[in-house]
Amino acid sequence: MATRLKKRTDFLGEILNFLKALAVEIEFSLSDLPSILKKISVSDMCSKLAFLKQCVFLINNNIDFPVAWSASIEEKAPLLNKEEKDKLHTLGLSLGTTDLTGQKKIIELFSEYFTSFYTQAKSKEDKLYGIYILIGALAGFGLFIMLI
Repeated sequence: MATRLKKRTDFLGEILNFLKALAVEIEFSLSDLPSILKKISVSDMCSKLAFLKQCVFLINNNIDFPVAWSASIEEKAPLLNKEEKDKLHTLGLSLGTTDLTGQKKIIELFSEYFTSFYTQAKSKEDKLYGIYILIGALAGFGLFIMLI
């Protein structure tokens, strides 16, 4: 359970990195959305986002972006809960639908959502980590007493 919480927190952190990179690329790059996603998907800061790589793969196989995005989230984002997946789906439906200013505002909004998700996950991870340490220490102490 502790490992899953850590992986989930790391995954949410990577989504935040993705949103930052996406904002920069959209503002300063003259590329289309699939090219931007491809560039970000191979970057070191988003290496754990398998859904992003899957989305690029599907786009390269002539699947429309919204379909590729949604299918990739469902298939390659198992650590997210329903609300987080819904937000990612909505983000995908919103990308590429407005001008530069609108895109920046959309990314800003979703960054706030995922910052909140990350903060909640990190808090839960920290709280449960302390409990797991205590349980481990008690189990070790109990085993020590049984061996004596």
